[in-house]
Amino acid sequence: MPVSLLSETLNNGLTVARGYSLMLERFGKVSALHSDANGGYRIMPISELLDITTNALNNRFGVPDFKYGFNRHDLTYCIWELPDKQSEIIDVYQKALSNAVSHNFAINFMPAVRFSSSDTATSSAALIPLFKLPSGTYFRLGEGVQVQHKRSVRQFTKDGIELFMDRSSELFAMFCECADIIKKMAETEIYNPVNCLVGICNKLRIPKKYADVSREEVERFTINNPICSMHDLYLSMAEIVGYASRTGATQNTILLLEENVAKVLSLDWKEFDIGGVVAWGGAA
Repeated sequence: MPVSLLSETLNNGLTVARGYSLMLERFGKVSALHSDANGGYRIMPISELLDITTNALNNRFGVPDFKYGFNRHDLTYCIWELPDKQSEIIDVYQKALSNAVSHNFAINFMPAVRFSSSDTATSSAALIPLFKLPSGTYFRLGEGVQVQHKRSVRQFTKDGIELFMDRSSELFAMFCECADIIKKMAETEIYNPVNCLVGICNKLRIPKKYADVSREEVERFTINNPICSMHDLYLSMAEIVGYASRTGATQNTILLLEENVAKVLSLDWKEFDIGGVVAWGGAA
């Protein structure tokens, strides 16, 4: 839409709008408009959130290793790896696999933390515990910290910044809590792993062009023994995100794939562990 028409549309809308809204201006342009009718929305400055994050990492994880990040109109995203705590955290992971049928072990995994947020009301402020596979792909096993951009509207509710600070101190415990998830996954046997993977991808509309590489990997490591663990299958699905990244997918696509792969943990895998032939669905 031409700038003149966009400006006219915005001005006409503002003349009839009720209540209050927040308008974000960057470099002389309106970047976002957010309804604030209930008085609860508050932009938490990215700079403050990053200060809280780096303090939390430095206080509990030794010297974090910043790997990469980006800052664009609608999203800020950063990843730190945690080499000083690798041995301690991975030891917890390994113990969770001790009685498992899993083909995968965590000796070479690297713990990491991802920060993401948006000051345009499109995303909460998030700190997600991650693990990095030897291939370079990161995967998650829990929800991590998720704090909405809100200010306190009641006497006994915390402001978003306060809550984010409190929750950031729980990161190390969140890594340890992953052990229960890992143990359950590693002890859950999947008898039809290829069908299970394809069925889950169909359910979550994960495109075949990214997921088929994971299917091929599962076929290879189950060629002599068709039974694998839920843990093995999930790590193969995590590579969907890595493959998308390596083949030039957009950052939005990569983040969407990561979110969809994480949703796998909430599904009933036995529902997809069926015999016969399971064909790819509509996601190309």
